[in-house]
Amino acid sequence: MAFKAEEAGKYTSFVVANGTSADCNICGFPVPKDLSVRTHICPNCGNVEDRDVNAAKNILRRAIIGQELPESTPVEMLVGASAKQEATLLVGW
Repeated sequence: MAFKAEEAGKYTSFVVANGTSADCNICGFPVPKDLSVRTHICPNCGNVEDRDVNAAKNILRRAIIGQELPESTPVEMLVGASAKQEATLLVGW
C-alpha cells in the first residue's frame, strides 16, 4: 500500500502500535484498560476522549517523530496506512 501513497505524492510511515491505546496522548501517563473500555480517562492530566482517538494521536506523534524500528520488529506490531489515514484526518492534513 505504500506505493499508493507515493503515487499521490504522500509517504507512508510505519510505527510500533504497542501502548498507543494505553498511553495518554497529552501527558504520556500509562492508563492500562481492557478492550471493553472505550473511553480514555487520564487520572494524571484529566484528558478524556475516545480510546481510538487517543491511540490515533499517539500513532501520528510516533510517525512524526520518525521512530527507528529494529529489523526484528514483527509485522503484527506495525500500524500501516488505515490507522495513519485516521491519524492524518485528526489534524487536517
